[in-house]
Amino acid sequence: KLHTLMPSSIEVVFQIADTYDLMNNTAQATKWFEILNTKVPHDPGVLARLGAIHARIDDEPKALHFYSESHRVFPVNMDVISWLGAFYVKSEMYEKAMPFFNLAAQVQPQEVKWRLMVASCYRRIGSYPQALDTYLKIHKSHPDNVECLKYLVHLH
Repeated sequence: KLHTLMPSSIEVVFQIADTYDLMNNTAQATKWFEILNTKVPHDPGVLARLGAIHARIDDEPKALHFYSESHRVFPVNMDVISWLGAFYVKSEMYEKAMPFFNLAAQVQPQEVKWRLMVASCYRRIGSYPQALDTYLKIHKSHPDNVECLKYLVHLH
């Protein structure tokens, strides 16, 4: 009803899209977020929501597209960074995953898991000296981290 009264209102279109998304009506949520995307084409939040919807329905090519576009516009959204990093790890493209995990470590320096992910990527591509160096740096700041200790023993 509001949309008929205010058809050009970006806020109304967002509320409609968000409501459909909350109701798990993926088709309608996608439709309305795409309409919203035509009205505000570089909004990182809209792009991220489209990425999340496509990820939920296992449409990875579209999820990758929308998440990548969202990241290009606003590169510090942790949900977007972590999805992109995980996507590349799942695709066994570790070199492409590392920049996302490095960025995540800069955005959340207190969170050790991002540096562990970087070290894991080094390990998986066979760059053992870089992996060892990264684990040693992690150990220096987080001496009780069990995962770090496990890989330090394994790499020595």
